[in-house]
Amino acid sequence: MPVHVPSRHLLPLKLLCAALLAFAPLVAIAGGPKFVAGTATFNPGVAGQPVHWAGGQVNYYVDQGLLNGSVTHEQATAMIDAAAGLWSAVPTAGVKLTNMGTLNEDAVGANTVAVAHGQFTEPADLKPTAINYPLAIVFDADGAVIDTLFGTGTSDPTSCQNNGVLVALDDINPDATIAHAFILLNGRCAATPNLLQMMSFEVERAFGRILGLGYSQLNHACVNGTTQCTTYSAFGARPQYAALQAVSGTAQHISGVAPPSSITMRLLDMNGNAMAGGTVSLYEALYAWSPPRTPHMVCPPGVLLGTQFATATSTIDGMVTFSPLTMPGVDTNL
Repeated sequence: MPVHVPSRHLLPLKLLCAALLAFAPLVAIAGGPKFVAGTATFNPGVAGQPVHWAGGQVNYYVDQGLLNGSVTHEQATAMIDAAAGLWSAVPTAGVKLTNMGTLNEDAVGANTVAVAHGQFTEPADLKPTAINYPLAIVFDADGAVIDTLFGTGTSDPTSCQNNGVLVALDDINPDATIAHAFILLNGRCAATPNLLQMMSFEVERAFGRILGLGYSQLNHACVNGTTQCTTYSAFGARPQYAALQAVSGTAQHISGVAPPSSITMRLLDMNGNAMAGGTVSLYEALYAWSPPRTPHMVCPPGVLLGTQFATATSTIDGMVTFSPLTMPGVDTNL
């Protein structure tokens, strides 16, 4: 959102927002089954049954390498174990996810071979037939494994809400049980604390997908650490497509001496429903004005005058509130 100062000292304000839903329900019902057995390749009698893990037991093996240069193997594994523990702790889920140790290697681009889109042929313990390693979790430090598997550029860190954590069920038995699956963590999408926090939420969701569940259909949820609760249904609400809607304070004249009004926005899912308990990160950068250029000339970047970073959790009606970045003694228009 641009900020304009009347006079030659024009100061544009660049406001970047990223939203991610992170529910912390007290009582929740997970989404329905994502995959259901058909009639063509499954045993007679299982048609219509959910695809699932036999006995609810999921044994997973983690990559031997780092997540990236700033996140160690131990830190990445702790994030995986924490996410798995959330699902194992759900009393109605009937599943147990267990860390059985490491894979046989650090999976990198140099030792990874893909025979088809989304299917490994090397290393051996990542192949669909590697049923002794039923769930493989790969830490792709530089994105090379993801690019090998899904195509060059797939690991692009500008799309971390979509490619930060990738999931595949690559072998399903005729009796509708899952034989093998993998989760890929894109190390390029864990370069900052905020991206790493987003990845932790995506890993939690990835385990739900591994368990064969669709996205959540919450019946009763409360914002973490509060008594703000609501009862509602959210069908197909995909957090990675969340959007922010301006409510108030996004267009105002800010006096150099008067306090500004708060910026209030509402977090919405892809269907326009308010999202409660979502974490919104707001980054503001204020740059000095640069003289106008003739057409087709490259505008040099202005001098950075100040930055501000803040996070907020959306309330029960999806609202988040922030204080705008200002400069003492400078009038601006937001």
